Amino acid sequence: MKPAVLPVVVSLAVFQMVSAAPDAAAPPSQPQPSSPAPHAKAVQAALVKVDKEIKPEHYDLVEVDLDEDGRKDVLALMNSQSTYSGTGGSTLFLLRACKEDGKYTKVGSVSVVHAPIYLRASRHHGLRDLLVSVRGGGAEPGTAVLAFDGKCYPKSPGEATAKVEEKDKVLFADAREGQGRLEAGSR
Repeated sequence: MKPAVLPVVVSLAVFQMVSAAPDAAAPPSQPQPSSPAPHAKAVQAALVKVDKEIKPEHYDLVEVDLDEDGRKDVLALMNSQSTYSGTGGSTLFLLRACKEDGKYTKVGSVSVVHAPIYLRASRHHGLRDLLVSVRGGGAEPGTAVLAFDGKCYPKSPGEATAKVEEKDKVLFADAREGQGRLEAGSR
């Protein structure tokens, strides 16, 4: 490399690093999606058991302790890059953290739901209830409660007659309103 070219290359590299750095003076805007879950490989392995075609770019994740055992369970909401998403809604996979091995077990897959999705204070059979939005595909718009029955969460949301309460915590925000994804407890 010629000596005259080296300063240009170094300057370009420094410019790219500075440009990529977040602006500390800029006010925070919308909450930003967090980095991938620490257990992303275990989550992916659990979802591949459901369907080998599911890829990490097909879903958005939120970690939340559904049973308050100190381990983060995972909700995977399929996005538009997935075949599990359509005009009627998307599928929400609920994965419970296993105690011994750091793996996840599917405790539900709920079809035709939309964000926002909320975590409720109420629980059934030891797991927290969820509140999901339902609309499109001929469904009556509204929100429905998902309650664990001792074995799994329901396969579909059912009646959309529930009301969002002030103490419900947003897990997935409605992207149509320009909001980002939120983690449980960040509201």
